[in-house]
Amino acid sequence: MSAEHDSTESDGGRDAPQCPQSPQWWVYIIECDDRLYTGITTDPERRLHEHQSGRGARFTRGARRVTMRYRCALGSRSIALRAEYRLKNLPRGDKLALIRAQPMRDALLARLALSEHGVHGEHGELAEN
Repeated sequence: MSAEHDSTESDGGRDAPQCPQSPQWWVYIIECDDRLYTGITTDPERRLHEHQSGRGARFTRGARRVTMRYRCALGSRSIALRAEYRLKNLPRGDKLALIRAQPMRDALLARLALSEHGVHGEHGELAEN
């Protein structure tokens, strides 16, 4: 899985950092009443709202609290379906580890992207030539 990854504890997933590119398909993990649900979508915010309003998957209907915990942008539906299949087959502990590791991975990717553009240092100051 590549491109953009995102994990958040907020209810809407809107506070999460966004990559300038927005691929068409996403795989996501939501938490609903201490259970994890994995799915794919072209619009994570719309899909989360559907789950929260009871119009999502049967698995999430009736849940008191539905929170986006992880999402990863992928290039095509077929790639997203393969990623969804693999995530669904992971043990719960591995899914939680993926969710916990995501902020560190995002920070590392951001630092790598900045270093490619000549930005270095803890606060992103420009490197002198």
